[in-house]
Amino acid sequence: NTQEQPQADCLWSQPINATMAFQLIAMTAMLLSGCEAHWKLTKPVPRSGNAYENNPLPPDANTQEDWVCRNPSPNPTVERPTLVAGSTTTVVYGGGATIGHVGDCSVYISYDTGRDRRTMRWVKIANLPDCRAQINQDVPVRVPAVLPPGNAVLRWDQYALHQGSFIEWFIQCADINIQSASRQSWDSFNSFSMIDNNGVPAYPSDVSNYRSAYNQNQDAPGKPDFFMTGPACVDDSINQCALTALGTKGYSGFGGEGSRGSSSSTSPGSTPTTSTAGYDTTEGPSPGEPQCCYAYGCASYGGEYCNAAGSWCSASQSRCQSCGGTLCRAVDDTPLTTPPASYTTTASTPYVQCIPAI
Repeated sequence: NTQEQPQADCLWSQPINATMAFQLIAMTAMLLSGCEAHWKLTKPVPRSGNAYENNPLPPDANTQEDWVCRNPSPNPTVERPTLVAGSTTTVVYGGGATIGHVGDCSVYISYDTGRDRRTMRWVKIANLPDCRAQINQDVPVRVPAVLPPGNAVLRWDQYALHQGSFIEWFIQCADINIQSASRQSWDSFNSFSMIDNNGVPAYPSDVSNYRSAYNQNQDAPGKPDFFMTGPACVDDSINQCALTALGTKGYSGFGGEGSRGSSSSTSPGSTPTTSTAGYDTTEGPSPGEPQCCYAYGCASYGGEYCNAAGSWCSASQSRCQSCGGTLCRAVDDTPLTTPPASYTTTASTPYVQCIPAI
């Protein structure tokens, strides 16, 4: 008599989508490795407190409320720390993990403490590229001086890229208080929803919109094709925020105080097709002044697709490269390979890679 196959074997005969693959891989990883690469935010203390909350969220989670904050409300047993606008605080992520997955982290702030998670509005304050290099360390984050005083929520996330065909998401929220002399109102910021901007999440879902973690030209900051994906920050001059500024390869179309009123729907890796307020082009550059340009190469020099001469991205070849642009000094110019002596040429020091790719 023919015996039926065990039910466990039948599982593998069914079509497996990204979410099913994620669940199977996560279960295997838990058994084989003890999830030593699964981490969480530990400072400031998240809403989960000391509870285990290290497992990732699945690939399609970026349209669900748990992806905004895993817990819907503050934890009354967790003390709310005070951060001072204009000063530097530190964040720590690890929470029992001894290594981290390859990928990039970011930090966000929201003052919408009375809203449900879907309708909360956020601004980004920091990019933390290749964040596994700083696991279980105090990572400095400068709190933008423009943030107003009051109770707020800090959100930390990582898009983990080690699977190659889909993303694992690590996310925690912590309740904080911000001390500030700023008079700018929260309503005046170019904030956005993390999961629902007219049906569009703040991060793209398709892994093709992210860097390839195992491409030697993209695997670490300082490499020629490295880029980050996500919204723009409140202040592009701090916390490596220039990596996702308007016009950069990975800019997801949200955030950035210069982008208010923009009609652009730029997706990562695409060329901007509409004018944005993010580029200061009220006065054309003087002849020979470098500009970091994004569309049409140097043919766009002096136009709306270039950062202003003297801006952060236009200050050097290395900075323009980190912003995803081409440094030019004339419309018909060959892209600059060495910036003029009058501009800074200090490049960011690449992170030392001591951890195997995981």
